[in-house]
Amino acid sequence: MNLQLASRRLATLSLIVFAPGVRAQEPLSTAALRRFAEALDGNRLGTPVFIVACRDSGYRVGAVVTTRAQGDSVRRFLGVCYGIFGPYIPIADLLAHKAVRGCVHDGHTSNQEPRPICPFSPFPQRDVDSTKLVTYLRGGRTHEMHMGPEVDAIFLTLPAIDKFMIPYYSRVFGIDSAAAMRTQIVRDLGR
Repeated sequence: MNLQLASRRLATLSLIVFAPGVRAQEPLSTAALRRFAEALDGNRLGTPVFIVACRDSGYRVGAVVTTRAQGDSVRRFLGVCYGIFGPYIPIADLLAHKAVRGCVHDGHTSNQEPRPICPFSPFPQRDVDSTKLVTYLRGGRTHEMHMGPEVDAIFLTLPAIDKFMIPYYSRVFGIDSAAAMRTQIVRDLGR
């Protein structure tokens, strides 16, 4: 295994902690580990969870559940290619903070300059009950979007999605899946 591949595997595994007393499981590919890490990233409870994933399609994750019995039920519903992996303990963000930030890209300044151009006010993630994004439209109208405490990023434009989200999901799920995701986003924006 080359050094670059080994370092990617180590970085992926740092997001996943096996629950104490778990016996060895089947070896997983780097792609499977990336997908599992992504699934666990959205479930950072600090308690054991099981991943129900399909072995025949690049370890597509069908569900993340808290008990093996739930995993068995989901696996039977989804089909024979699905297996149950875990339990894993997603690392809880014990010191996580929300950094509320509004950055404006004006073409003349950057975040690398000595003066911060993106002022923010951090507060502990555990204190967040919900988030509300209010957009003020012309003519005095407003649009409100309510989000739960698990939301950690908001993309306001397609260029932002292209710059940040699509490259990330290309690495996690592959370029074809990321392209399909972008196509669906553009389709939804057209409605």
